[in-house]
Amino acid sequence: VSPALVEVRGPKDVVLAVKEVSTQPVSVEGAESTLVQRVDLMPLPAKVIARPNRDLIVTVEVAPFTTQVVLGQIPVEVRASDGSEVNAEVSPREVEVLVTGSAQRLAEISRKLVTAQVEAEGAGWDPLASVSKITGLPSGVKVVKVTPSRVTISPEPPKEQVGPPSPKAK
Repeated sequence: VSPALVEVRGPKDVVLAVKEVSTQPVSVEGAESTLVQRVDLMPLPAKVIARPNRDLIVTVEVAPFTTQVVLGQIPVEVRASDGSEVNAEVSPREVEVLVTGSAQRLAEISRKLVTAQVEAEGAGWDPLASVSKITGLPSGVKVVKVTPSRVTISPEPPKEQVGPPSPKAK
């Protein structure tokens, strides 16, 4: 509130009985950012005056309530740098992701759409890879921590052919 102090005058016994001086109520309903409003003081007892008593400035800081949530059993995908899928085994196959955001944004998370991605590049990729990206989170949701943050990847062996054996050359 500006000014932070007001002067109260009147008969001594009445002024001594005044324990606080309040402003008119300020509604924050629907506010999404800092609110600044001009207000007057609430009425005081008879014969008591306050200076200033009008046009006080009330500033209310408004910020969304943020919280954290743990998303467990998030599948890990191995991708090339261009985003294409890489045929590889990954261990562990799932990670836990700690995210933060407004309660409204966290409620919008569809766990079925969330994946953790590691990048594998070239024939001799590093078998210990860091989770590089979490996909499928709504805007405004931030990743705090991924556990484990590193996974082991290895080339997937070629799948065996099913069907009749191929003829041998003579």
